[in-house]
Amino acid sequence: MEEDTNSLREAFRRQPDETNFLVKFGLGGPCVIWVAGNVAGLFWPTLGATTVMLLMTLVYGLVLAVLSARTAHSGATRRYAEAALGRRTSALPRFGGPRSLHDVQAQPPEKAAPAPPPPPPPAVRATPFHEKYFMLRLREEVQNARRDHRGMTVVALDVTMPGLQATPEIVSRVCSDIAELASNQHKTISQPFHVAESEFVFSLPYCEAGESKAFVSKVVQGLGDYWCHFGIARYPDDATDADSLVAKAREACEASRQGKQRSAAVA
Repeated sequence: MEEDTNSLREAFRRQPDETNFLVKFGLGGPCVIWVAGNVAGLFWPTLGATTVMLLMTLVYGLVLAVLSARTAHSGATRRYAEAALGRRTSALPRFGGPRSLHDVQAQPPEKAAPAPPPPPPPAVRATPFHEKYFMLRLREEVQNARRDHRGMTVVALDVTMPGLQATPEIVSRVCSDIAELASNQHKTISQPFHVAESEFVFSLPYCEAGESKAFVSKVVQGLGDYWCHFGIARYPDDATDADSLVAKAREACEASRQGKQRSAAVA
């Protein structure tokens, strides 16, 4: 370990000295050659100043090449020493950190923060496309009933899921249950429209006034896993257009729900 440290120190010390000497030699060499050529021309006229300067330039070039190679080698050695010193420094313990493997093992593990609870699923709301499609079909059914001089019914059904939120899966299941119950009763209904948090609206195009309430009562009984309230609007007794029929049915459903709550409060 001590020898490696001395080698590193020697590499750091030698490289700047050699670089400084190379710079001085490179700058002072041409001056020395010029002075030596003039002096040789004075004392040895037979050789001539030009010949002496050419010989000294050749020697100067050889020495400069040797010094450049040595300086480049020292620079590479210095970079290697810096890399080795960096690796050795990174292996040492940080300030305030563990000093041995025993200290690392002795430290108690940090307690992980509890995971945040998952967000509740978004409540299902009616989309503009579904609403427009339902109202378009309902207007066609009202026109057909007016043309055929027969009645029809719009039903608003409030379905409360105990302990559950109206997720898309539950809404789809409720719609399927309503359609299955209607099929078992040999009745034609429209696709149930999820108009609010727990409220559905559907139409009975060929259901007269006398049988609509009996059919809806059977649907409510069939949905035994849910708490249900419903409201009925009949054409042409309660309203004569699609928008008014939906509004009347929802008002009747709300009145049924409020009446149930008031009865429970009084009890």
